[in-house]
Amino acid sequence: VETQALSGIDFKWGGGGVSDKVGADHFATVAQTKVDLPKSPSGKWRVRTVSDEGVRVFIDGKQVLANWTWHGPTEDQAEVELAPGAHEIKVEHFEIDGWAVLQVRLDPVG
Repeated sequence: VETQALSGIDFKWGGGGVSDKVGADHFATVAQTKVDLPKSPSGKWRVRTVSDEGVRVFIDGKQVLANWTWHGPTEDQAEVELAPGAHEIKVEHFEIDGWAVLQVRLDPVG
């Protein structure tokens, strides 16, 4: 329905609509990017999401975080080992009704 090029995923839609095309309820978000990561001090990275409703995060085709449930604003975290260099990241999200939020961060551990 709509495509956007963004520098990050930090959506706090609240009870309002995403856009005139998408609306406020019953929608999905799919975001894909490729990032070139530096060396993490520990070799690990923390994936952190805040979502309302379901969210899944994939790195290099492997699911690393999932809370694919109908829930209110919820923070989820996972630690993954990633070598320095290019990695593909994909985020999937669904919104049923009510409040809507989707935030994703990737930070080095240590």
